Amino acid sequence: MKKYYDKYGTDYKSLLILILDKLHVDLRIRLRHDGFSQQNFFTTLIQMYLSNDERMLEVVDHMKSVLTNRGKQRKEKTKKMIQKGKEIQKQFALSEEDLEDIFDMIAQEHGEL
Repeated sequence: MKKYYDKYGTDYKSLLILILDKLHVDLRIRLRHDGFSQQNFFTTLIQMYLSNDERMLEVVDHMKSVLTNRGKQRKEKTKKMIQKGKEIQKQFALSEEDLEDIFDMIAQEHGEL
């Protein structure tokens, strides 16, 4: 019998967001114009966010400044840690698993940011 974690990452989950009807219609029109489905659009955005894509980081930084009250020092510290991680990855050609271990150690040392 397989344990739950043996199939982790293979099951699909749904994501529900509530937005105004006009926003939804405008989004659907724009997605159709650009040739995207809602699933493709949001899956790509999530993948970019989780992989710390530079273009997405710019969007996230803008969102943080508009939507959150995080301190400027904390934002800069997070940005520096992400950059340092990328430099270490390039320098040592680390695997994804190695990177997860490193970020776990950083989180233990400095706490969750």
